[in-house]
Amino acid sequence: MALFRTSTLKVDYIDTNTDISRIVNFINSLQDQLDYVLSNLDSNNVTEIDARVTNIVNNG
Repeated sequence: MALFRTSTLKVDYIDTNTDISRIVNFINSLQDQLDYVLSNLDSNNVTEIDARVTNIVNNG
């Protein structure tokens, strides 16, 4: 199961090349995690949708 990090990266304005590389890697990691989560959504792991939170309306 993919879990998102609870903290963000800290930027060091002195060593910008390293930080840009870290940010790109972080974004790639987030993209991989999101891809995994979205490709594994199905009725087995989504058991309830709270319409008060998501503003989803059932018209049928």
